[in-house]
Amino acid sequence: MTLRHRIDVLESTASARLLPVPELPAATAQDVCVLLADTIGRVRAGRMDPRVGLVVGSLAGQLVRAMEAAQVEDRLRALEAAVGGRGRGAQLLGDSCFDRPFAAALPKEAS
Repeated sequence: MTLRHRIDVLESTASARLLPVPELPAATAQDVCVLLADTIGRVRAGRMDPRVGLVVGSLAGQLVRAMEAAQVEDRLRALEAAVGGRGRGAQLLGDSCFDRPFAAALPKEAS
């Protein structure tokens, strides 16, 4: 295989991965299901590189886990408020990470 042929193959593969993909919301678990179904369809139809589909699936899984953790935090906060704020959970959890910018959601370093 000549160098030119290898470059052409790489360029065509790269351009196939960069086809425009519609922006789909991912704010709820239902949105993530739609995103995954769309991604699976695109990979199966050959319109998306399977490696890109793999990354989308992995990130979607991480997002769902983060959403679940935020829901647990919210439920714990509500339970603690119902019993008069006893317990350290409210102090440790703070606000949900979805209620503020990413940088603000990072834990503060101890001084």
